[in-house]
Amino acid sequence: MRDALLIFGDSIAVLGANVDSDTLELEYPNKGEGTVLWWHILVDTDFAGGTSLQFVLMDSDDDFSADTRDAITTDDVLLADLVEGKEIVIGIHYDLKEYVKVQARPTGVFTAGDFHSWIEID
Repeated sequence: MRDALLIFGDSIAVLGANVDSDTLELEYPNKGEGTVLWWHILVDTDFAGGTSLQFVLMDSDDDFSADTRDAITTDDVLLADLVEGKEIVIGIHYDLKEYVKVQARPTGVFTAGDFHSWIEID
């Protein structure tokens, strides 16, 4: 787990099926007292081949053994928008469960492209 910086992973490649990031154990000051979190997704390398990509912030109370939910799901991001430097930022105004990860869900088969993602505590 990579929980010190709340970074889900570096250069997560999406080639083919759904791909999961590293899992974070989410701990931050004043959890549950209105703390605002910001979920960032940044395209590192242009995507090619597929049609669109959906990003899902998943959470779990048991490190994804059985208890898993899709906490936040982006709209489909079209191939034309999946270019280096594209950033998506989503405010999270409610509590997440203890463990979180990002899943990228492609439509079509991508032949290139990667991203990284992190949570910022405001």
